[in-house]
Amino acid sequence: MLYGTKDLKRKGDKMRKISSLLTLLIAMFTFTFINVKATTREAYNIVTNPGENMSTSMQISYHSDVEGTFVEVTKYEDVDYLEKKVYYPEVVPWSRFEGEDPETKWASTGFYERYVCRVVLEDLEPNTKYRYRVGKTTFSDEYFFTTASGSGTFSFVHITDPQYSSSSESQIFNNLLSKVLEIEPNLAFGYFTGDVIDRGGRAELWELFFEKSNVKKIPFAMTTGNHEYYDNSSRPKMTSNDYFIHHYFHPQNGPYTETYSLVGSTYYFKYNNVLFISLDTESQVPVSQTTWFKEVVMNNPAQYIIVGMHRSFYGSEYESHSYNVRQAWQKTFEEYGVDLVLSGHDHIYARSHLLYQNNPTEDHTKGITYIIGGSGGNKFYRVKETAKKYYAKYVENTTVANIITVSEDNIAIKLIDLNGNILDTHTILPKRPTTIDENFSKDEFVNNIKFEQSTEDVRNVQLTWPNNGYGYVEKIVLNDGRLNYEAIISTPHRTVLEASLRVGQYYKLRVTVKFRDGDERTLEYNISTKLPYGEIKNVQITDIATDFAKLTWEAELQNQQIEKYQVLLDDEVIVILGNKDLSYEFYNLSSNTNYKVTLQAIDYYGDVVYEKTIQFTTLPEQNPNDNDENTPSRPKGCRGIFGLVFAIPLLGLGFITLKKHEDEE
Repeated sequence: MLYGTKDLKRKGDKMRKISSLLTLLIAMFTFTFINVKATTREAYNIVTNPGENMSTSMQISYHSDVEGTFVEVTKYEDVDYLEKKVYYPEVVPWSRFEGEDPETKWASTGFYERYVCRVVLEDLEPNTKYRYRVGKTTFSDEYFFTTASGSGTFSFVHITDPQYSSSSESQIFNNLLSKVLEIEPNLAFGYFTGDVIDRGGRAELWELFFEKSNVKKIPFAMTTGNHEYYDNSSRPKMTSNDYFIHHYFHPQNGPYTETYSLVGSTYYFKYNNVLFISLDTESQVPVSQTTWFKEVVMNNPAQYIIVGMHRSFYGSEYESHSYNVRQAWQKTFEEYGVDLVLSGHDHIYARSHLLYQNNPTEDHTKGITYIIGGSGGNKFYRVKETAKKYYAKYVENTTVANIITVSEDNIAIKLIDLNGNILDTHTILPKRPTTIDENFSKDEFVNNIKFEQSTEDVRNVQLTWPNNGYGYVEKIVLNDGRLNYEAIISTPHRTVLEASLRVGQYYKLRVTVKFRDGDERTLEYNISTKLPYGEIKNVQITDIATDFAKLTWEAELQNQQIEKYQVLLDDEVIVILGNKDLSYEFYNLSSNTNYKVTLQAIDYYGDVVYEKTIQFTTLPEQNPNDNDENTPSRPKGCRGIFGLVFAIPLLGLGFITLKKHEDEE
């Protein structure tokens, strides 16, 4: 076939178009392939979390799209990793349903399948700065941490509720942390009490946290907030701690049941002389964190106890939530000697008065300081008037961070804003010493326990003991046969246990001293909680005759305690009298016979509260020829009104007989 010039031109244009289209398709395919490979990351979402003892242990969490990654760790001075140690992680495959999960109805986005990698660094040297990197064929940026020295002064920063939903908002938090590190370059770690991000169900928001430069510089102890629990629905739903525990790797020492676990979202760790306990206040499952908390405190003695939780004890915007928090934790915190509680949720900064049982106190051995950490972002609420009574200081509408410095002498707080301006300072005195008494004696301690019953109110009893039991004595338990009253020896200042018993009882009280090494000692006390009934006195037998005697007594009763009297003759109850009676007469006794008379006073509880026994002997029968006027005898014939009853008929009979005799004459 022959083509003309125009046809050849048209054919050439067509071929060029086809060639251009093929080139475009090849380029698109190549770009797509390269792009897919580019999103395959060896290590991302890297973070350093505290180990259980930060003197010797740290924990690392990161995500990876490939298998076979590892962590290289070395001391800070070893910039070329010549003396590195290599750690291979525990690997857990993890992803979340894109969109709404048909089973849970939770909506998530961006959590494609990946590996969650976890490494525990153990046997680290105290007071040593380290660097590490993560990867397989290429390495991540470097991350840094410094182990605790085991003693001495240190500083950490408390930040809460950045709650960002965009990169620009997350930068506010990063700028704040930069200012903190500028003021305190030797910062030990960051302590966050929830709501770092706006939606737990959005993967991109988690990555905004991990990508920030300052996350690489120090470890972070994180606490769950409600926003970490939120899914990505338009009206967010509460999920579980699943998002949280797959982005952070905290000590795995939290509470759990067979059906649900708070391991990783509730945990504890120690830094020098402080026990830090982080609680998951967002969990909707019945896992007992209070029982776990008590065991942790008893098994990990420390000079200070600092608790982190998202929901606040004395909230403003969410003050209705605070009531439930106090109901769950207040008694435990006060009983176990917590020093400082750090929280968030209300997007204000508020430092409470030193509080004990919801009231301000000057006694630092009992009171607790509660801090709502404000906002590490740009979302703020106002302080409500109803909440101000709890606050010694509050700050509104300001992005803040709290630099907290702990020494053996005190806990010092310094609140700053984005510009480094100091907005609040405060000092918290310790409840406990740095060391415990090494000369403690169990026998001496138990022998010096004192028991007292109130004279003003017999229901109230008190135990006191020496102040050297802290560190050795776990608790002292008073049992009244029905209830246990406990005193947890969480500080040296806990030296008193008071109990209010039921009135009107006899008690055999059992006191058990439980030592931390498992040993126990027991004491017993017998007491009565009956009110004073008054006085019964001058019990005596009078008018003793051959077949008669009279029992008399005097009584000055009070408190309406005596219900009745009971009279026994030779141990046999013969009469029950009212509480106003003061005598009883015995008739038809045998002459010249020994008798035992007992008077008992019985209270309204049915108990004999007074008893008196008297013995006497009736008189012998008189000889008719014996006219000795000095010999006492019961009057013969009839007595009293009964004598008249018999005497009148006899007089009448005598009168009739006399009249008949006169008539006969």
